[in-house]
Amino acid sequence: MSEIQKQEIKISEASYRNLRFAAVVSTKLNKPVVPSNFIRRKSLFERLENNEHVPLTLVSAATGCGKSTMVSQWLDTKNYTYGWLSIDTEHNDVQVMIAYLLAILKKVWPEKTFGLEYLIDGINLPLNAIVSTLINDIARQDEQFVLVLDDYHLIRRKRYMKSLMGFASSWKTFI
Repeated sequence: MSEIQKQEIKISEASYRNLRFAAVVSTKLNKPVVPSNFIRRKSLFERLENNEHVPLTLVSAATGCGKSTMVSQWLDTKNYTYGWLSIDTEHNDVQVMIAYLLAILKKVWPEKTFGLEYLIDGINLPLNAIVSTLINDIARQDEQFVLVLDDYHLIRRKRYMKSLMGFASSWKTFI
């Protein structure tokens, strides 16, 4: 294979990787903006405060009860570094989820390089490899990190859910 052909392959691989990353809908990475005059639900805030030391907090209530709004308000009162993902059914695809998790990390720490970047084009990767890479990527940072997976109930793949819960149990704060 000539040097030009090798360069063309590298360029096409890089283009594919960028297209995959560009397919991330950036608004899914933003927490809801809560107006300053919104009523703060003190008892629910206290429950979140009491759970700060545990690796996983599940906020569960009926649709429209204000779960996302309440968590967003709570984050506004904290100095935590956080990532937010509004989950949709498309996140049941492992490659899509990797792209979004990587986008979160790049949004929070844009100058850093992450192991997930090397997995973005992997096919049939074992979930434990993805989860381990994510844990290691976050653990290398020197600050407490909160990852919010909003509408997590839309994840339907049981093995996938189990892996994400394994991630949650090994990290400091995860909502």
